[in-house]
Amino acid sequence: MEKEKLEKYWRLRLPIFLIFMVVMTAITFCVYEARMCKAQTPSAVTQGEKDHKSTDNLIKHF
Repeated sequence: MEKEKLEKYWRLRLPIFLIFMVVMTAITFCVYEARMCKAQTPSAVTQGEKDHKSTDNLIKHF
């Protein structure tokens, strides 16, 4: 009796728990990505310029 009750409980709770975990992971990831994008926006341009210059130097070298 007790085991059946426990199985029924977990059969109901497990999908809810899994969905909750997926949603929380997605929200956390989105917040993290948004912060990273904000932090990198000014430096992304300079990083692109640096990459471009290093490519030019490589071309000059050969």
